[in-house]
Amino acid sequence: MKLIFENGKEYYGSARIDFMLKSFFSEICSRPSCYKCAFKTRTHCSDFTVFDSWNIDKIVEGMKDDDKGYTNVLINSNKGIQIFNELQGITKYKVDINKIIQLDGSMVENSKKPNKYRNQFYQSLNKIGIKKTINKYLKITTKDYIIEKSKILLYNLNVIYYLNKIKRKIKKWGKMEKKISIIIPVYNAEKFIKRCLLSAINQTYKNLEIICIDDGSNDDSSNIIEELAQKDNRIVLIRQKNQGVSIARNNAIESSTGDYIMFLDSDDYMEKNMCEIMLKAINELKVDVVRCNYKRVYENGIKFNNKYNNLQVGYKFNKEEIIGEILPEFIKGNIRSYLWLLIIKAEIIKEKDIKFIPNIKMMQDKLFYIKLLQNINSIYQIDNCCYNYFCNSNSTIQSKEKVFLRIDAILKVFDILKQDMVENNYFTEKLYFEMQKATLLHIISQIETAIEYKYSKKLLINKLNECRKNENYSNMLIILNKKKYNINIWDKLLLKAVYKKKYDRLFWYLKLKLSIKKIRNGFVENVRRKKTK
Repeated sequence: MKLIFENGKEYYGSARIDFMLKSFFSEICSRPSCYKCAFKTRTHCSDFTVFDSWNIDKIVEGMKDDDKGYTNVLINSNKGIQIFNELQGITKYKVDINKIIQLDGSMVENSKKPNKYRNQFYQSLNKIGIKKTINKYLKITTKDYIIEKSKILLYNLNVIYYLNKIKRKIKKWGKMEKKISIIIPVYNAEKFIKRCLLSAINQTYKNLEIICIDDGSNDDSSNIIEELAQKDNRIVLIRQKNQGVSIARNNAIESSTGDYIMFLDSDDYMEKNMCEIMLKAINELKVDVVRCNYKRVYENGIKFNNKYNNLQVGYKFNKEEIIGEILPEFIKGNIRSYLWLLIIKAEIIKEKDIKFIPNIKMMQDKLFYIKLLQNINSIYQIDNCCYNYFCNSNSTIQSKEKVFLRIDAILKVFDILKQDMVENNYFTEKLYFEMQKATLLHIISQIETAIEYKYSKKLLINKLNECRKNENYSNMLIILNKKKYNINIWDKLLLKAVYKKKYDRLFWYLKLKLSIKKIRNGFVENVRRKKTK
């Protein structure tokens, strides 16, 4: 340990020649249980001791426990006081000694493999004292002092700094064995594809394969990709006739050679360390899938973190929990089907033949996600916001044009899910009810979008009446208005209005909701602007 003060003075401490540190690191004494430690209460063996406290809020007035522990200093000598006073900006706290003693037991975490001389060490302390005991069991030799003096010299010459830097790089290179395939479907994305690709190219983790599938673009997208591919051989450009995003992704998966697969949309972009964070998590946690959070990015540059509709952070879900807990919540719409938040083991997708359904023009991600959940053994949610989801005016215009197409897709996905629930033996009456409720409310949300875009009332009524021709839709309306499951008052009002064909009432409810939403968004926008100033 080396401390450098502002006045240029330095203090060195080492587990090789410091009595206390040597005792701790040799596992000859219990660490970090140092409050009633036998040798500490008899004599000091260093000028001051640095230790962590997990219950600091209970023993030190004015400090808060952040569950990470605070680093504190125990001064053992006049020299220690002198060194400590040289530190700038020290805040003084009142320490409750009695509470330290009371909490001692809760802070003890003995080593699983203590030194074999531990018992003799403690017995010897009572008889001959700390220095003689250390020299008996952990003798500090002349060689130890020579090594430490040499290290100090190497530190001063910055040799250790550069050696450690080289060591870190070698360690990092050693981990760069696994390849990640990043799949980017592209269709008329000339405005954003360069930013998207650069975010992949400039990742801190370099062992990547960046697969761009041009789905018959008629703009300059392919030329932009080719230009970047000439400078970076990790970029692979595949062209196909316009067949839709599902076939584009399937072709990319088939041609990928990576150990892991990630998805990236052409108008979005990654944080520069996304791949590194995701790969580290999936390797260290030994899971099949890792999921992160994301940021919503607006055209005016404003960003905000989005951590809604997620799994429990920091928990490793096993197979049973995925099928019993996550899958039902996902079907109910409580967990979003954003594939671009995932890193997935490629072997699972390929061996289990998980594919996007080609004849579904919308909501393909949800069906792919469900198949994925059915075939993995573990998934883990990290808290990092690694992905930037771009909210642009073009996507809003496209949404306006696709409202009715999306309603058709919602009903088609419901049919597929209903069949899948029966075939894969996870059908229950309650889950089926929740899926019906989520489906109808999703359709109503599309009607709300249509009202926002000023669709004519006649068009909306015609579409709702057309939906009634779908057998599943009609059954949903009957079941949801007769069965007594938990439905909140607002959703009940909406569903009853649709069931009884009280469309004027439905439109009034939705307009009221839009007005409240507009007021709330205006307030949130003002708060954001104040924060950015």
